[in-house]
Amino acid sequence: MSGGDLPEGYEIAPLADRPEFVDTCAAWSIGEWGSQYGDGFEETRAIVREAADPKGLPLGWVAHRDGVPGGMAGLVDCDLESHAHLHPWLAVVFVHPSHRRQGLARCLVRRVEAEACALGFGRLHLFTYSSVPLYASLDWRILDVINDEEGQKTIMIQDL
Repeated sequence: MSGGDLPEGYEIAPLADRPEFVDTCAAWSIGEWGSQYGDGFEETRAIVREAADPKGLPLGWVAHRDGVPGGMAGLVDCDLESHAHLHPWLAVVFVHPSHRRQGLARCLVRRVEAEACALGFGRLHLFTYSSVPLYASLDWRILDVINDEEGQKTIMIQDL
């Protein structure tokens, strides 16, 4: 599973090690996905705080450089209620626009894949509205395509 090298100066750390980034990650979640991950900032921040607790899923990672967060990704038990029989899921992959086009998303995905494998999982799932080419380039396969009130979602799978 090669995903490229981490861009110069960046680190990917567990959110548990960088709790000062929780509010930023919560704001990014609201900005990118609205209320999908919580009703308002406080509830979303509580969900992100859960991902900063290393005692189980959800787990989160943040890419940062010089103390400035640039992106995030998570590992959750279930990210799509209609497919709750599948687990775990790669979720909340986001790179801030000022940090894009450097391969950070690829590195974040590969980090979550490695962590999931280390936790004993044999496969990962995700859904995306528009990033099929990114994940396909990382050897993810399409499992299903569904349409619901939020639009078309492509469900993908990765064997670890």
